[in-house]
Amino acid sequence: ANLASVTTIEPGAFMDCPTLRRVYLDDVTTITEIPDDCFNGSGNLSEILLPVSVRTIGQRAFANGAQNVCVTIYGREVSLATDAFEGTNGAQVVAYKDSAAYNTADKMKVEVRPLDETFKVQFFDYDGVTPLTDVQYIEEGKNAEPPAEDPKRQGFIFKGWNKPYKNI
Repeated sequence: ANLASVTTIEPGAFMDCPTLRRVYLDDVTTITEIPDDCFNGSGNLSEILLPVSVRTIGQRAFANGAQNVCVTIYGREVSLATDAFEGTNGAQVVAYKDSAAYNTADKMKVEVRPLDETFKVQFFDYDGVTPLTDVQYIEEGKNAEPPAEDPKRQGFIFKGWNKPYKNI
């Protein structure tokens, strides 16, 4: 499903969803909050990727959920409720070292892994809105993968990308 136009998630939106296994919101740049009880009780959830735009993770957001759920938080200044993982054993937070979420999760005794320093790269059509590739997270010094075919626009000749994508 294309989630790019989603702007908010309602409290309890995915509460008690046993069929939910993975949630990839990392390319949804308009969501700023994971509300209270959002994934509470979703016992089969194993992986959640949150976008860099998220600033708040509410109370019991991942509570009473799957064992060993891994939540990746790309935002550096994310307020994480101290009961976000209540009743969930083996939860893991992946976040930038010394970020607010990393420090809060560590204090909560949730397993924390540092997120590698990467750069977000995406190629867009001439309008700057239409994506030509999925989001790529590229390690420093590595290359991004451009679209397989050069973009086409009637009356124009493609001469190259406006920013370098090699040795990022």
